[in-house]
Amino acid sequence: MKNIFTNFILPAIVSSLLILPFVNLELVNRQGFHEDFPVVLFALMWFLQTAFIIVLIQVLQSVRKGNRLMANPLDLFLKVSFLALAAWMWAGILMDQLPCFLGVLNCD
Repeated sequence: MKNIFTNFILPAIVSSLLILPFVNLELVNRQGFHEDFPVVLFALMWFLQTAFIIVLIQVLQSVRKGNRLMANPLDLFLKVSFLALAAWMWAGILMDQLPCFLGVLNCD
């Protein structure tokens, strides 16, 4: 049970807490506009954060166990590449949607 909590539930909770300010901005600043709530946008942002944290925890646990990082360079390369891609995508989405979160008209 502890393994499931560490592997998925804890990253999901942390991701939810990190998304909450953006959801709040969207709800407060776009209240007067007659648009649907962007569920897919927030689901994608939440998924990217959760996956990022899960992979990061795996890398950190591997280091903590005493495994050398270069023991399996392909695995390390794939994980670091995924972390970079997920962070890049999340930052791109955030920069693109920040005016919408702040209530700018015709932000898309």
